[in-house]
Amino acid sequence: MNKKHYLIIFALVIVFGLISFYLGYQKNIKDLEKYKKLTDLAFPPPPAIINSLNGTIKNIYGATIVLEINSPQDYLPKLNNEPRLKETRYAIVNSKTQIDLVKVNEFDEKGNNIIQPLKFEDLKVGDSINVFSDENLKNLKKFEVKRIVVYQE
Repeated sequence: MNKKHYLIIFALVIVFGLISFYLGYQKNIKDLEKYKKLTDLAFPPPPAIINSLNGTIKNIYGATIVLEINSPQDYLPKLNNEPRLKETRYAIVNSKTQIDLVKVNEFDEKGNNIIQPLKFEDLKVGDSINVFSDENLKNLKKFEVKRIVVYQE
């Protein structure tokens, strides 16, 4: 065999390798799509519109609450028990914002949690809160809040 034969064999090996890689890649994409459907069934992604977020107050300055939340994009369970990714959001309070305190372990005669109105000044760093807005909060970093619920154990 001469050099020409070796080059032809080498070129054929490269071509067959590329074809095999491409076909395997296409099969892998189809498998991933199939498994994504199963994963989405077991762990559905967050909805397209989110009007409330819960998190912890990290800071308050002026009429803005710095809120640390679990990232809506990080919703799948982790195999190594890592915590979810955190995000910082900025909730802007105005004069129309309703603020309530829910006492988690106290109930009225009907069995409902006791809810008391609060003032903005009653909020403090470390409080666990739920904020509600008319805006889609899924990707907004800064938004106006229409209601805040503080949870107290």
